[in-house]
Amino acid sequence: STLVEQILSAHSQVHGIGEDSIFNGRLAMVRDDIIAAVSSGDERVVASTVEEHAAKISQEMRDRVPQSKRGRIRHVVDKMLFNYRNVGFIHLLYPQAPIIHCVRGFWDVLFSCFKHKFEDAGLEWSMSVRDLVQFLSVYREFMKHWDAVLPGRVLHVQYEELVRHPEAGMRRILEHCGLPWEDQVLQFHQAKDTVVHTFSAQQVRSEIYT
Repeated sequence: STLVEQILSAHSQVHGIGEDSIFNGRLAMVRDDIIAAVSSGDERVVASTVEEHAAKISQEMRDRVPQSKRGRIRHVVDKMLFNYRNVGFIHLLYPQAPIIHCVRGFWDVLFSCFKHKFEDAGLEWSMSVRDLVQFLSVYREFMKHWDAVLPGRVLHVQYEELVRHPEAGMRRILEHCGLPWEDQVLQFHQAKDTVVHTFSAQQVRSEIYT
């Protein structure tokens, strides 16, 4: 996911905010307010509630963009990994927003999670192989569900295919986002104005390798 974010962030019209997710942080409030609006039985209340939350989150995301970039930025990337659970709400608030699902081999993901020992509160499942298998299996079921109820809504980007054919993969991603091709995305690893706080920080400062 960090690789895809850095590729996108190398585009002149995109800014990445990493995993500091505004949407995920507001999810509980968004969910509760929408449920309350639906319970009212008034479609106008539902519509206004959705619009209000969408506008507030959009403004907060725009506020994260450096002042010097705001005139040209069209997209802000929220790469919070747990957004796989939020696809329905994201689609509801932002029906035109590109949604990208970064996919990697099941056992490669499991090994990476287990190796890095994520000890943050709420990530205890990553300390056990059995828990990891269960967690990743549930995540895959989530994605199957979204494909079933929102067919074609999510672009699936296979990591192995992206590193094997980077330019073709990058063009596919930009097309999904409605962005024109820019050669500079091929040099994403040379970007000087992006900060990476994940374990992938070193890898995304190098050219793509298999």
